[in-house]
Amino acid sequence: MKHNIMKHTLAGVLAVLCAASCLPAAASAEGTFSLHALTAETGTETEAEPEAEPEFTYQKLSDGTFRISKYIGSAAEVVIPSEVDGVSVTAIARRAFSGCSEVTSVTIPEGITTIGDYAFEKCAALKSIDIPDSVASIGNKVFVKCASLESINVGADNENYSSFDGVLYDKDGAKLITCPNKKETIEFPETVTAIGANAFENCSELTAAEIPAAVTSIGDSCFANCSKLGSITIPEGISTINYCAFQGCSSLTEVNIPETVNIIAPAAFQGCSALTGIVIPERVNIINDAVFNGCSSLTDIVIPDGVVSIGNTVFNGCSSLSVIVIPDGVESIGDAAFSDCSSLSEISLPSAITTIGASAFQGCTSLTAINIPEGVKNINGEAFRGCTKLRSIGIPDTVNYISNGAFWECNDIQSVFYSGTEAQWNDISITNGNDSLKDSSIYYSRSLIKSPALTFENGEEAVKLEWEANEEADKYAVCILNEEGKWQIIAKTTDTSLIAKGLKGGTEYKMAVIAQFDGVWNMDFSNYIIANPTEKAIPKYPTVTDIEYNEKYHQFKIKWTAIPDAQNYGIAVYLAGKWKIQTQTIPGTTTTFTSPKLTAGKSYQMVIAAKVDGSWDLNRLNSRAFTVTVK
Repeated sequence: MKHNIMKHTLAGVLAVLCAASCLPAAASAEGTFSLHALTAETGTETEAEPEAEPEFTYQKLSDGTFRISKYIGSAAEVVIPSEVDGVSVTAIARRAFSGCSEVTSVTIPEGITTIGDYAFEKCAALKSIDIPDSVASIGNKVFVKCASLESINVGADNENYSSFDGVLYDKDGAKLITCPNKKETIEFPETVTAIGANAFENCSELTAAEIPAAVTSIGDSCFANCSKLGSITIPEGISTINYCAFQGCSSLTEVNIPETVNIIAPAAFQGCSALTGIVIPERVNIINDAVFNGCSSLTDIVIPDGVVSIGNTVFNGCSSLSVIVIPDGVESIGDAAFSDCSSLSEISLPSAITTIGASAFQGCTSLTAINIPEGVKNINGEAFRGCTKLRSIGIPDTVNYISNGAFWECNDIQSVFYSGTEAQWNDISITNGNDSLKDSSIYYSRSLIKSPALTFENGEEAVKLEWEANEEADKYAVCILNEEGKWQIIAKTTDTSLIAKGLKGGTEYKMAVIAQFDGVWNMDFSNYIIANPTEKAIPKYPTVTDIEYNEKYHQFKIKWTAIPDAQNYGIAVYLAGKWKIQTQTIPGTTTTFTSPKLTAGKSYQMVIAAKVDGSWDLNRLNSRAFTVTVK
């Protein structure tokens, strides 16, 4: 096919001019181009080479230059052209190479001034990249999820950016912009004072980072998903730990937050599943949403007295958290704040609290008692849903509404202590899914005082109980849950221990100790234990209890313990290296045997055996044997 090159070029120029005159200044035109451009001289006529598959789509910018819109080729090593048909390429668009997982290298030509947001997102095989001197603007998350990226190198004469040890900084090295995902260690220059948003995000090989003392700010998600980061040093100059700063740092075991910090933004430590303990600085007064969400190893946390609010899902999924002290000044606990804290066995809600969010304690399967403070009006939906061990609840007379499912699946509730009257209780709007609350024992004009915590030891048909003394208690009562599901007092005492006897071995018993105050029993059974006394041991063979001698007639008399259900007893004597039965007709109701006259001074090694259910127990004869010397 023949082409007139001059006509072709002129037509293209006219088309561009026409388009430019009809579009606003910011408009652009879409198109595709191939790296195999026409090369014939103007004014000649020649055979054009076959067109190659296009490698890019592009946009025509208002200044007449091209911007790479999308790489659509299949090459591993990509070279971005500096111009197309004589028109300069000056920009790489947002997500232009996003998801190009086979690309291992990209050559960016001099003349590119702008690299858009997410331009090389998910280029999983990209190992290094050079930023030319001409680049003046690099967007957000340009190299996010480039798992193989080892270095970002900036031209020495670039007026806006620099690099140090393969890490991208601003020109002065004051702000760290991006660390390649493949980096295992980081060496900060002395010039750095800020770490930008997402700077270390997804650096999954990074194991430690000692942030220089001069750094005063760390951006959103700056260390997010650094899954091997085991330790981090936060300098004293930091005042804010930003949004998702350490989210997903699943190997981080300990963080020392400096006292200069006054804001911990939402989700700052979300998903730090190895974090065991943390102290929140005194200057923090709000614990924002999801800060420790999913910190499943967290066992120890100190909340400062100045905190007034605990946000939504703050401790959601902190399954190792067993005890937490909430300061008196906290006024609100957000939705799902402590949901699925399955080890949380005890929590004291502060007197200032007025709001308990929906699902606030949902799934706290170790929680046995809760006292809701005076001033709370509503117990929101599913607040305590699935607290399967919740047994005692204190509810103030300020509560007027208990929302749907607030105590759903709390099937072990034993007692409700209500500070108001029965008439006031009946006026509370208790909605669906709270049958276990309504079916429990309600004690009016009473407040919840927790029963003593028990330790116990199972014994033979008995259980030994011990508890700590309450100085204000008159006395104590040991209770057992009977077959009708009612608590029954079996003993009263002023001591702090008791052995409950006469129990049936191999049977489970729910047992609790309650205390009496000013003549009134406090019927809180939240600290009950489940005891399982053992069955009384049944001896398998007789044990000799006494041997009497008659020196005149050279006889002896043996006494032994009785074996239940014994049919007969027998006596065997060790003679000539063998055990020989001398008698086996002693009745099962007899536990004595008198020997015939024997030779004085002679010794006999003997065993007593019992016949039960038609069989003789002849085990361990040597260890059971005893010696009798005739006198």
